[in-house]
Amino acid sequence: MRPGASCLDGSAARTVAAVIAVIALGLIAWLIYLDNRVDPAVAACIQRQTAAIERARDQGILPADAARRFLDNVASSCAAQTHGER
Repeated sequence: MRPGASCLDGSAARTVAAVIAVIALGLIAWLIYLDNRVDPAVAACIQRQTAAIERARDQGILPADAARRFLDNVASSCAAQTHGER
C-alpha cells in the first residue's frame, strides 16, 4: 500500500462498493415496478366500464358531458371496487 493510500482505496473495498451500488439500483428498479404495475382485475374493470359508458354515449342514452365525467372517474372507481372486494 502506498504511504498516503487508505484501506478504502483497495480492490476489495471497490468491489464491495460496486456490489452495494448494484443492490441499490436493483431495489430502486423493484420499487418502481411495484409502484407502476396494474392489477389485472382493475384493468378488466376499466375496460368494461369504459366500453359501457362509451356505448351509452354513442347510443344517445348518456349525454356527452356526463359520459366525460364518468370516464374521468373510471380508474379510481374500479380501483375502489376491486380493492373493496378483497
